[in-house]
Amino acid sequence: MEVVVLDLETTGLYPAFGDRIAEVGAARYANGVLVAEYESLVNPGTPISPGASRVNGLTDAMVADAPPIHEVLPVLLDFVGETTIVAHNADFDMSFLDAACVDVRCPPVSNYTVCTLLFARRAIPWLNRYSLDHLVEVLRLDVEVRHRALADVRATWELLRTLLAATGIGRDITAA
Repeated sequence: MEVVVLDLETTGLYPAFGDRIAEVGAARYANGVLVAEYESLVNPGTPISPGASRVNGLTDAMVADAPPIHEVLPVLLDFVGETTIVAHNADFDMSFLDAACVDVRCPPVSNYTVCTLLFARRAIPWLNRYSLDHLVEVLRLDVEVRHRALADVRATWELLRTLLAATGIGRDITAA
C-alpha cells in the first residue's frame, strides 16, 4: 500500500480571502517504508501574514526567490499522483491545494484523503486539543514539529502509524 503524506505552510488561514501556499512538503511511503520526499518553498505572490509567520517561521524574504505555484504545483501533483493523501487537518490543506489548482487552471485534486486530525479525535476522544504539536507531545512521538512542511509531514506519518497500531487497523502500513 502506498500513501503520500502532505503538509502545506500558508500565508494565512483563508484561501477564499487570498491567502496562498508558501511551502509544500510531501513524503511517499510504500508498505511503511519511506520511498521519496519532496519539499519546496513557494513564492505566494502575496505577503505572509504576521500570524502565519509567527506559526511557520516563514518570511516574505525567505520566499521572495522561491518558484511560484505554477512551477511547484505540477511537480507536487506528479509526486502525489493518484495515491491516497494523508494530512493533519486535511480539509485545511486540501482547500489551499484546491485554490492553487484554480489559480493554475488545473483540475482539482480528487485523491482519497485520510485526515489524522479526525482519526485522532475518534481514536483518543478524551483529549481536549488535537493539534499536531499536542498529539506529538501526548503520544511522546520522537519527531520534530516545527510548523515547517516536511517536518510536519514526518510528524503526521508517525502520528498515523501510532494511531493505526493503537487501533489495530492497517498493520501492513505500520510494519516498518
